[in-house]
Amino acid sequence: MKLFYRGVSYQYHPCEVSTTAVDLIGKYRGLNYRLGSAHPLPLVQHKVNLKYRGVSY
Repeated sequence: MKLFYRGVSYQYHPCEVSTTAVDLIGKYRGLNYRLGSAHPLPLVQHKVNLKYRGVSY
């Protein structure tokens, strides 16, 4: 997804989360719902060249 902030464009890559159905049923304000268990995937860190006042870090 391509986004813009203050005129600068960048790519946004949201994290993917897989879920597993669990045999638990909850009730909230009179409505039943099923609970799930989330299993986040490992995050991939992209190398970024950062600069502050012309100095790389």
